Amino acid sequence: QIKSIPIQIMNLLNLRKLILDNNQIEILPLQIGKLTNLCELNLGYNKIIKIPTLLGILNNLKYLKLGNNPIKFSNYSILDNTTFQIKR
Repeated sequence: QIKSIPIQIMNLLNLRKLILDNNQIEILPLQIGKLTNLCELNLGYNKIIKIPTLLGILNNLKYLKLGNNPIKFSNYSILDNTTFQIKR
């Protein structure tokens, strides 16, 4: 299990799917905003508390899974407790 996302992943600019569920990730790096081709991001079952607003610039992101993280949701519209469909 990893505790952080390797920064080298942020250089994979054509990456379309990133599955990092069931780890110990606490923080999403700001560089995640570089992954503009990302369509699917699965970060379920981690220790993430805060979602960076930079996820909002990922225009191709259609599927975001964040379930089972201790996220404090204050400004997010939730469809259910595990899966978010990105509204465009």
